[in-house]
Amino acid sequence: MNRKLIFGAFLLFISMINPGCKHDKVNGKQLYMNYVKSHIKN
Repeated sequence: MNRKLIFGAFLLFISMINPGCKHDKVNGKQLYMNYVKSHIKN
């Protein structure tokens, strides 16, 4: 589980440093939050 959370944080980090529009960054954060919530439930 720790490995998956680290991978999720890595994806979030990439989405934050990625030179894209704010919409992409918000989607990246939402994706990460959904990812974490789904793993907390399981």
